[in-house]
Amino acid sequence: MTAGGLDPTQRAHLDALVQRYSAATAKSKEVAQRYRQHLADSRAVVGFRRATKELLYPLAARRARGAYLEDVDGNTYVDITMGFGALLFGHEPPFVTDAVREHLDRGLRLGPRNEETGQAARLLCELTGLDRAAFATTGTEANSAAFRLARASTGRDLIVTFDGSYHGHFDPVLGRPVRDGERLRTVPVSAGIPASAVSETLVLDYGAERSLDAIRRAADRIAAVVVEVVPSRFPDRQPVEFVRALRQLCDRHGIVLMFDEMLTGFRPHPRGAAGVFGVQPDLATYGKVLGGGYPIGAIAGRAQIMDWVDGGFWRYGDGSVPEGETTFFGGTYIQHPVSMVAAKAVLTHLREHSPKLQQRLTAQTDRLAGELNRFFADEEFPLRVNHFGSLFRFAHRGNVELLFAHLVLEGVHVWEWRNFFLSDAHTEADVDFVIDAVRNSLHDLRRGGFFPGGAGRPAAVTRRRPRPVLREPAPAAAPPVITQPVITQPAAAQPATAAPAQTTPDFSVYFFGDYPRDGQRDKYRLVLEAARFADRSGLHAVWLPERHFHSFGGVFPNPSVLAAALATQTSRVRLNAGSVVLPLHDPIRVAEEWSVVDNLSGGRVGIGCASGWHATDFVLAPETYGRHKEAMYEGLETIRSLWRGEAVERTAGNGERVRVQLYPRPLQAMPPFYTAIVGNPDSYRRA
Repeated sequence: MTAGGLDPTQRAHLDALVQRYSAATAKSKEVAQRYRQHLADSRAVVGFRRATKELLYPLAARRARGAYLEDVDGNTYVDITMGFGALLFGHEPPFVTDAVREHLDRGLRLGPRNEETGQAARLLCELTGLDRAAFATTGTEANSAAFRLARASTGRDLIVTFDGSYHGHFDPVLGRPVRDGERLRTVPVSAGIPASAVSETLVLDYGAERSLDAIRRAADRIAAVVVEVVPSRFPDRQPVEFVRALRQLCDRHGIVLMFDEMLTGFRPHPRGAAGVFGVQPDLATYGKVLGGGYPIGAIAGRAQIMDWVDGGFWRYGDGSVPEGETTFFGGTYIQHPVSMVAAKAVLTHLREHSPKLQQRLTAQTDRLAGELNRFFADEEFPLRVNHFGSLFRFAHRGNVELLFAHLVLEGVHVWEWRNFFLSDAHTEADVDFVIDAVRNSLHDLRRGGFFPGGAGRPAAVTRRRPRPVLREPAPAAAPPVITQPVITQPAAAQPATAAPAQTTPDFSVYFFGDYPRDGQRDKYRLVLEAARFADRSGLHAVWLPERHFHSFGGVFPNPSVLAAALATQTSRVRLNAGSVVLPLHDPIRVAEEWSVVDNLSGGRVGIGCASGWHATDFVLAPETYGRHKEAMYEGLETIRSLWRGEAVERTAGNGERVRVQLYPRPLQAMPPFYTAIVGNPDSYRRA
């Protein structure tokens, strides 16, 4: 796309899009510019065109959880980048986070082997049906080592790969085919790669009969045929019969058949693409999903090949020794203890939840692709969603890069190489949201002159908002009070036809009751144990009340203090005030205390407010009694203003008027707010 190639309507649309995008993500853009002189980063120039130069920068994130992330500007997104395919279970899956935290609590222990390494190897072999496994630091490193093992075990040098596949960034796989008369030869894909590096690599067309012929002709020189079974850049290429023919060819000629399962491993099937195609490789490489967000690579394969790592199996206490020769395999960070702990947690979870986990995710992606492809056909947009398992990609004719800028503005996080993924953390509401975001974006582009008018009806813009975990609403009920969300954005932003945020209720723990024996030394033990249980068991929130000067509820005089303690004992469950009696306190102090807890908890607080009931409590603030309902809403607005980063005006000790802001700054852009109601319909309506 060039600026000179745009008509006036398109030029106006692009100018407005750049202005909106730059304003919405201003801090991300500033971060990219601030460090460009020192940070060499290819992501910032992917797809560079002068016309869209102002849109080219990665979003900088502040935090993420589940299927959602928040950028440094405070925008929340449904994430379909999912760590470039690594996050099958979403950001910060509790079973991985808890395992890593437990490990780090006892020290990193880099150097000695931890037992999780062996446990992960055994689980990997059980899930894949292969004999032995070894671990690396990255997928590129795993593929490099697998090539070496294949060459060592066959005594041959030539490696066959296929055009359109990706196997990492080490020199021998960075080649492309060119026609040289009747034969193909491989040349480097870019400067800096010597021709000698790719001289023992043959790149063929994937799925083509002529490629099988080429393998037959060079069979006595080929160490391995390396297959990205479903190429990540072309998920519509699924040539089952071709892959089965490769299996037969490799068996016939003693060639190692190697599957690169970096992206497909465990995602469509417990055995990856190999399980879907029904073909067992001799070697397979894994990464991404296996680490649950931590860096890892792995090679698994037949014992005869994997024995080249260590000479083969032997025992203590008898005459056995390593029988085989070895090739070089090593590195400082292979078997990194944190990655091994994460891998064991991931593989254990997969063993317990497969294949239902993969079946549900594939069905969810089927629905997304089906609905969008019907929309594209009905509205005559030249796009299609191709997918394999829960990996999907937009196939299109021509340049539709502006679509992805629109998706960001619609609240969908996309990345520069345009592979997308659903995770186990995505809900059906999230899928609906992505579908609507694509529809809205394409209709906006059509109005901007980038697509001719279709036969379909005009755009009816809908926005079915998902329920971001970073901004969770209240549970349906938290006895003994009735809770109702205090709306934190204009009501018009929520259409009357919005889809339900979820299909199952949340369950929470609410504390209250009489505590007449105040002499108990362990009065908070039950609270701590229950909060840890709620965190482990997937409950939604822990609600902490405020009560003063009475044995009934009197062990809860300050929910923020107790929430601060629980923040250090939990990692996932929300910590909600249920409720702060706001008229008893200066709202500046309430905002400060809960901002501390928000930081301690990683952004998990919710603030329930109450106006107060008992006159005795108001010895803390007698001047507000009688107008305590109004005082609650006034205090609530002060807390909101401070939380947004705004200043509020007060009188200093010397009598001067000063403006103060909230420190520390909270993590959440705005926490969910609630108010407690006891049987008064007018109070309920006002909330």
